[in-house]
Amino acid sequence: MDLKLSKTQALVLYTLLFHVGEEPTESEFKAKFKKNPNEHKQLFDTKLVESFTKPRGKKPRVKLSEKGWGWAEENLGTALNPRSPAGTKALQVLLGKLKVYIATKNLRLADLLSAKPISVSTLREAIRNAYLQLSGGSFGNTIALADLGKAVGHISREDFLKLIMDLHNEGKVFFTGNDDPLDITDQDRLYAVSLLDKHRYNVAFNE
Repeated sequence: MDLKLSKTQALVLYTLLFHVGEEPTESEFKAKFKKNPNEHKQLFDTKLVESFTKPRGKKPRVKLSEKGWGWAEENLGTALNPRSPAGTKALQVLLGKLKVYIATKNLRLADLLSAKPISVSTLREAIRNAYLQLSGGSFGNTIALADLGKAVGHISREDFLKLIMDLHNEGKVFFTGNDDPLDITDQDRLYAVSLLDKHRYNVAFNE
């Protein structure tokens, strides 16, 4: 997802991702861009954020869209606005979530931070195993690319799509489209691959 955002825009997206309590109202969200109002509009125009209304007539609030989650996943480590205290608050929330994660997974922080890169063959095997779980243990059954991508959540969407295209080029998987556009979700679009100028939303392993 090749979107160039300012440091302020990037920071605001991460504060939406790592926050405590309710999401900001539209007016609160807009106030974060007093110096550059156009940056507020750009985040909506690029569909990285979206408005939603909770029941009982409350004010519309702003949250990350599926596309925004994809951007955040692919751009961890991006430069943020160093002059804003919002970064510190987001870090505190992130560290709190990290604490819960390592406790739930029975991990040590030192092991997590010093983890070695996983080999491509290991990642490919993880995708294949996840496919077999979702397809009922049978090859040739098509499943949604989005479901497969979510099943291997430790692999970034960008890496997942590259690996799945490599498997296709080797003849190990094939893709299919979707006959009913109404069945296509935002998540499906996020994980779609383009083949022969058409979007494919499903995948099956040949072997």
